[in-house]
Amino acid sequence: MLAVIVAACTTVRAESTNLYVVNSSADYETLAVSGLRLTFSGGYLVASSNGSQVYTASLSSLDYMTFTEPTGIDGVSADETETVRVYNAAGCLVGEDVAGNVNAQNYPHGVYILKSEKETRKIVVK
Repeated sequence: MLAVIVAACTTVRAESTNLYVVNSSADYETLAVSGLRLTFSGGYLVASSNGSQVYTASLSSLDYMTFTEPTGIDGVSADETETVRVYNAAGCLVGEDVAGNVNAQNYPHGVYILKSEKETRKIVVK
């Protein structure tokens, strides 16, 4: 889906603190936004700052970009009062809370699965 969205873009400029570029394995790169210029060319995202290239990634490996640190928790479809279960990479239930109260900072670094009635999503806590 990202490739469809960015295909219409030539250059994007942003005025925030950081841009987080998340790849398909849920790892992400943090880029300082001050002076950041993003271009999409030949199937690649190229990030440059003050004329110097700082990051390059294949569009096929990108999942999304965001200006808030990606936890995956905000992206889980659930009502504010719906229960979200948190599982570790081994599949063990390690937490349970209502959707509005789940906080990635409550969990050690690692990969987790969040499951609501509507959706299941993988997150990485760094």
